[in-house]
Amino acid sequence: MAQKWANNATTTLATDLAPGALSMSVLPGAGVKFPTLAAGDFVQITLIKANGSLEIVRATAKTNDTFTIARAQEGTQALQFLAGERVEARWTAISPQTLQAAIDAASALAGTKVAKSGDTMTGDLYIRATSPASPWIHLCADGYVFTHIRAANGGMEWYNSAINARNMLLDDAGTITNRGGVYAGGRIQGGDLLSNGIVYSGGGASQLTPDGNVYGSAWGGYLSNWLNNQLAAKQNDINNRTPIRNAGWNNYGYVVTNSVNSMQIWWDGRVQVQVDGSYQGYMWTSGNFNPGAKANYDAMPDTVGTQIEIGPASRPGTGAIDAGSPWVMCGIRVGNWVGPSADSAGSIYPRFTSIRQR
Repeated sequence: MAQKWANNATTTLATDLAPGALSMSVLPGAGVKFPTLAAGDFVQITLIKANGSLEIVRATAKTNDTFTIARAQEGTQALQFLAGERVEARWTAISPQTLQAAIDAASALAGTKVAKSGDTMTGDLYIRATSPASPWIHLCADGYVFTHIRAANGGMEWYNSAINARNMLLDDAGTITNRGGVYAGGRIQGGDLLSNGIVYSGGGASQLTPDGNVYGSAWGGYLSNWLNNQLAAKQNDINNRTPIRNAGWNNYGYVVTNSVNSMQIWWDGRVQVQVDGSYQGYMWTSGNFNPGAKANYDAMPDTVGTQIEIGPASRPGTGAIDAGSPWVMCGIRVGNWVGPSADSAGSIYPRFTSIRQR
C-alpha cells in the first residue's frame, strides 16, 4: 500500500455528505487535481466545515470526480458535511509516518538485496516461486537471452535460447546428460561416461565410435582395419608354413620344411629331425620305445652291463659271426700262437655290448 500526494489539490463537495457515507463527489472536473490511485494506493483528504470543524478521510479509489473513502482517520470524528464545504489533500500526521516507515523498511532490506548493477554475496541465495514450480534464471547479454537455467527434481537443467530443447541435465546423482557434444581441455574423471555419439580426444584427432571402433593415428586409421590387416598377414604367414604332406612317403607322415631344416612326424608317433641337411635320428615316446628293436640317436654302449665275446673269426675256424640288435661291437681281441689246435696268430675275437638309453 502506497500513500500518494498532490500539490494544491483543493475543491468543494458537490453534494451533502452524511456521517456514514463511504463515497463523496466533488465539483465536476475537480477530480483531476487529486492523485491517480492504483490498487493499494491511497490519499489522505481533509474535509473542512464552514465553522472550522474537520474530518480526515482516506480515499482509496477515484472515478472521475467521485471518491471511495474510509471515514474518521487519524483520530477525527465522522461529521455531516454540506455541499460547497471544502475538500483538500493536505499533509497530515500520517504522511511523515508513512515516509519514515518506508525509509525504515528500505534500510532493513538494504543488506538483504542484490544490486542489479552488481553485488557480492556473502551467504546463500534462495530463489523461490509458486508458479512455475521451478523458477527460471535467464542469462542475458545486450538485451538477448542466451541461456535459461532451472531446478529439476533435485538437479539443474540448461535450456537453449528458445526454451524448446534441453541442452544439459545435471541430476541429483551427479550424472550429466548432454544434447550435443562435450569438449574438455583436461581430464574427465568419475564414474561412467555415456555418449550417444562419438567420443573425441586429442582435439578431435582420435575417436571412440558408437559401434565400439577406435580411430587414431596410432592405428593408421580405424583399429578394426589395423587388426584385420595384422590377422591377414599372420594368416598368410601361417599358410606359407602350413605342414605339407610328402606324397612320396605315402602314409609315413608329414614334413614341415624350412630350407634344409625339417621335422618329420611319422604315423606311429616317431619324430625325426633334420638339422642343416643332416638327419639326427628319431625322438621316441615312452609308450613306443623298444630298446630291443631300436634306440635313440644318442644311445650309449652299456659299459656296466653284459658284454659277450664271439670268435674266433679265422681260417680254419669260424668264418661268420652274427650278433643281432641291440648288440654293438665294443672291442676286439687277437689270439696268440700256441699250436695248431689252439689260438693261432690272426684269430679275431669281436666283443659286443647292448645299447641303453641315456
